Amino acid sequence: MKYTACIFTTVVFLSCLVTPLPEKTVAVPPEYGTITVRGDLRIRIDRSVKALIADTGRPAAVFRSDSLPGIAYRAGDALLGFTLMADSVGRAKDLAAQLFALIPGAFAGTGYGDATDSLLLDERHLAAYGRLIRGLCEYYRRYGDSEALDLAMQICDSLILPHIDRIRDYPPADVPRINVYFEEVDSLAPGADTTVLKEIPGEAVHTADWILSPRYGDIFGLIEPLAQLNGYLPDAGVAAVLEVLVPIYLDAMDDYPGRGTFPYLSAIRGLLRYGKQEDGNNYLQEAERAWELFTGSSLNDMYGSGRTTPEGYGIVCPDDASQAYIAAFCLWDASGKGDYLQLAENIWYNSIAPSQMPDGRFSCLLSDTIDGRLSRYTGDVYGGTVPWVEALPFAAEHSYYVKDNKVLILLYGDGEIWLEEKGIRLVQTTAYPLDSIIRLEVVQAPKRGIGIQLYFPTYMTAKSLKRDSTERVTGTVNNVGLLEMREVYRQGDVLEFQYYFTPKWVPATGDGSEDGDLYKAAHGPLLLGYHNESMLWLQRGVPITGNGDGSYFLDPGYTYTQDTVSGKTMVSQIAIPDPYHPPVLHPVYVPMERYGSGDILPEYYLFRIGRE
Repeated sequence: MKYTACIFTTVVFLSCLVTPLPEKTVAVPPEYGTITVRGDLRIRIDRSVKALIADTGRPAAVFRSDSLPGIAYRAGDALLGFTLMADSVGRAKDLAAQLFALIPGAFAGTGYGDATDSLLLDERHLAAYGRLIRGLCEYYRRYGDSEALDLAMQICDSLILPHIDRIRDYPPADVPRINVYFEEVDSLAPGADTTVLKEIPGEAVHTADWILSPRYGDIFGLIEPLAQLNGYLPDAGVAAVLEVLVPIYLDAMDDYPGRGTFPYLSAIRGLLRYGKQEDGNNYLQEAERAWELFTGSSLNDMYGSGRTTPEGYGIVCPDDASQAYIAAFCLWDASGKGDYLQLAENIWYNSIAPSQMPDGRFSCLLSDTIDGRLSRYTGDVYGGTVPWVEALPFAAEHSYYVKDNKVLILLYGDGEIWLEEKGIRLVQTTAYPLDSIIRLEVVQAPKRGIGIQLYFPTYMTAKSLKRDSTERVTGTVNNVGLLEMREVYRQGDVLEFQYYFTPKWVPATGDGSEDGDLYKAAHGPLLLGYHNESMLWLQRGVPITGNGDGSYFLDPGYTYTQDTVSGKTMVSQIAIPDPYHPPVLHPVYVPMERYGSGDILPEYYLFRIGRE
């Protein structure tokens, strides 16, 4: 993607700027505790912590399970969630400490050895303990407690390092897995009277050395936690497992099934972590290839992460979406390609946020990629002890990057960054992407001032950029998708950046769009949906107009039909029944404070547009 240069006068004009892409960004996220988020993200984190507490109860309740692997999975995700969200919610910090104190006793005397049969290696058990290693690593990163690394190495020494040869012989994709069958259940689409097929797992399949997980590749969930642990303990022998497991993962990408995406996505971040520790191979190309295979199989249009099921639905699972968001962001960090940062934003607003319900829990979403229906999968409602506990605190921690006296703003939202040792404090106020102003106040700055760069996606148009309401500022969009101001800002400066998006039609790329007449309506990063009896059929060129209140309408001067379709034949066009009340569109994303107690998810998100 080519980014444009912005020269600011009274109105900002754009001209072409083509420069080589850097190998990586030059800035890094700041230390824990330097970023404070407010607004919608803070509300989401607060409610997520409450859901995590409700799901786990008292920390001791995490260890009520029939098996040590079950305990490991719950403890790992709960520790990860409480640790990552501790900066935003004080109670989470206390719960993380309480939970961590209970972990050694929960496994005392077991050596973790009874988690797997002496003759068979259980893939699901390894994945569960990988989550515990991940939680322990993050606890160490946050608090510097060396006991966390000791516990993580105990798991590796007992369950993983002794089995390197078995991991080397991990069964390929064509080896049968858990027997799966399908049964008919009531359709999950609103108002539908049809049935769909639900996947039901059967008994586990055993090989000579393995008890296999339901889907090929769950073992790849070990790559990220082991890569993180190896970064802290490079001489502990963990790299030997990665040297075996990473090539298997890279070979396996050609057999990627398009489902069960979490371990594949988390492994992308693991590759990039491991690449920073290796000499001569940063694994960036391999990680980008893995991402391309994922997006080709499971990225459901602009809506985010999805899995295609036999009945033609894309299931937007928040755990997969969480890892897709993190993987896309980390690929931007490693490559400097603005496409990844923009895609991460799309996944955030159109997949992760809509998956979170008012009580802080998450649910899967169904997006019918054939007729554009959108519904909440009420059969599975999740609390906190699941992998998407990472997404919300990851967004907070990576909303700003810093280098020297330069601050990069990567996620717009109310909040601030305070780098006390540098003497930098910058406060941000905005309702992005639902308003048109981003306001920055330099509360504190060193004498030489600070530099500022703003995230600038391709669908954004700059209107004006002013300091202290009057002085015009000049800037350029660089080749990593950031608007870099040339001015230096000092204490007391107030920067106001006015922008706008133009509503537009975007061709759909998911399943069911092969005929080329399916489109999505977008306003900046926001996917627009609507309530109706069926998919809307439109003539080409129908304008989308904003009402100024966060809603949009289709121009009543054009025609559309609500009739059903037969194959690919479009029935005759009919006029809008009430030209004074044209179809109204709403973003799939809704700020949490506006959510209330009801579900306001639009029913449809795809349009069929006729060809001229």
